[in-house]
Amino acid sequence: MTETPWWWRTACDWSDMDKFFPHDGETFAEAKKLCDICPVKLECLTEALEEEHGSCFGMRGGLTPTERQKLRGDKPRHWTSPVFVAHRSGKGRRSAS
Repeated sequence: MTETPWWWRTACDWSDMDKFFPHDGETFAEAKKLCDICPVKLECLTEALEEEHGSCFGMRGGLTPTERQKLRGDKPRHWTSPVFVAHRSGKGRRSAS
């Protein structure tokens, strides 16, 4: 018998994801409340920290994107991605035909 994947045991239950991706002027307060009681908070945070792109968006494992960046000690990944750097340097632009 295989163990149920951790993401099937979350407190958020994926029911109202707007709480985890607030719009301008909104806060992560409601999402933090759910994360505080979540039985798989650590698994969620671990995955968010290990993801290649650093999980730049939304509440994950009880931490906001900014809090995760501080925990990792890195710069915002969406500003340092190879695609962004190539675009800013002009190397990623297509030449006019």
